Amino acid sequence: MITAWQPGGDLVVVDPPGTALRTSNRYDLLVRGGAGYGALGTFQPLTVEGLAARGDVSAGAYASSRLGFFGVTPQARSTGWTTQAVSDDRNLGANADAAELRNVLGTLIVELKRYGLLA
Repeated sequence: MITAWQPGGDLVVVDPPGTALRTSNRYDLLVRGGAGYGALGTFQPLTVEGLAARGDVSAGAYASSRLGFFGVTPQARSTGWTTQAVSDDRNLGANADAAELRNVLGTLIVELKRYGLLA
């Protein structure tokens, strides 16, 4: 359920004009503050500034989904990343040897895969 507050006008206005918002769709969008539902048509990509979310947030529901951060063109996940015999190490000391560096890098790759940023 999405709840939106707008003092007036139409909250949802998309092409083609004159197509009514179906009653079944009104249960997913709760409009408050005096605005109306507006017209229903083809939804365009959504741009949100200052998004605050409570609970779980998922981006990219499909393996072919793309994601971009900080204005970068969305990209597909980088694939083929593997790790072998990595000890969980999250501390890269100033005098780290090659083994510690391998473990820290391997741990980072494992974590990026866990978050879905690498495949």
